[in-house]
Amino acid sequence: MNFRCPHCQNEFIVAEIPPQPTEFQCPNCKLSVTVAAPFAQDVAMASDASQTSSTHLKVVAVLGAMAFLGLMILLIFAGSIFWIRSLAQDVGNTQLAQGVAGQQKENDQQNNQPFAEKLAENYAPFPIPKVKKQIASFELAKLYVAKYGTHLKTYSSKDPPACRMRVEMYLPNDIAADAKIPCVLIAPAGSNLLTGLECDDLTYTDEILPFIKSGMAVVHYSIDGPLPDDERLAEKFLPGSFHKFASAHGGVVNGQRALDFALENFNQIDRDKIYCAGHSSAGTLSLQLASADSRISRCIAFAPAPSLKKRFRDFMGQPGVDEALPMFKQYVGKWSPDNRANKFHCPIFIFHARDDSNTPWRDTKKFCDQLVAAGKSVKLVSADRGGHYQSMIDEGIPAAVRWLKSDAE
Repeated sequence: MNFRCPHCQNEFIVAEIPPQPTEFQCPNCKLSVTVAAPFAQDVAMASDASQTSSTHLKVVAVLGAMAFLGLMILLIFAGSIFWIRSLAQDVGNTQLAQGVAGQQKENDQQNNQPFAEKLAENYAPFPIPKVKKQIASFELAKLYVAKYGTHLKTYSSKDPPACRMRVEMYLPNDIAADAKIPCVLIAPAGSNLLTGLECDDLTYTDEILPFIKSGMAVVHYSIDGPLPDDERLAEKFLPGSFHKFASAHGGVVNGQRALDFALENFNQIDRDKIYCAGHSSAGTLSLQLASADSRISRCIAFAPAPSLKKRFRDFMGQPGVDEALPMFKQYVGKWSPDNRANKFHCPIFIFHARDDSNTPWRDTKKFCDQLVAAGKSVKLVSADRGGHYQSMIDEGIPAAVRWLKSDAE
């Protein structure tokens, strides 16, 4: 510690600060100088402060190191999560790509088949499944379910149309073993008329129950070519789904196989009273089925789309449609109901609301006029209001049931 001599003002170094007042000799003037205790205490306090400051710096350094280490661990953890998610995404994309590639391969194989073979009027024979037991019993009917193609181990593009489908049979309760009752074929509604639909609801619908209440059996069946539920795959799988749908004639072959199943397994069905019915897209299919199968004795269509060309007018003009759906124009030309007016052989009942915003009433009226001109038996019942669906529930189905019962009488 530097200390200034009070006599000669010379600074000299005190090597060690004593805790008590101590005399030192100035090396310049040789004067004895007493270093007072207060000075020594101040120096000691300064020394303690210096040590405290040093300790604080060490603590701060340790805390900083710990914070840095924690940050590094957090970054490593976040990086690991990101890497894992990226890996999972890559795996998912790979599986998606493989699925699309497999579907495209199947589409290519189907495109190599002659169109005439795909859209032949006759459908290939196929083993009819047997009913082993009922799977449910409701208030008014027993439910039986069967699946075509259960003996097939793998899927193939060479599988015939409608070889893998589901059939639900609703048989009214309390029917005598020797009784004969009418049977109504009803397909699921809601298709875009380009792809099929599953049939796995297992519950009554508003379109099925009234026919059962009237003492009729109901056959509900799936349509070939449903799209996958995953929206990422829907657009990619549209060509393949449409090929299956068109190869089954828009569901006509599904309806024929469903009828085969019903006639094979249930003796109570009156073969002279086989009806088909449907709403919207299923109404269009009902017309197609009646024009193709002579076993149908009466046809019902609620709010159908009788002109596929008009229905797809905007879609047909879009670029790339012919490449993506090479069967599209041929299917529309062959299976649009308004192009099959001369093929109907049974009476037809059509119901349509004038305020329907989905399928225009005027298209149905034009189709009915076309049927009349072709010498066919057709009854058009119109409602002023009720829209596309509710009008059918309130007025259409009751009127159709009355019309069918007139056949029984």
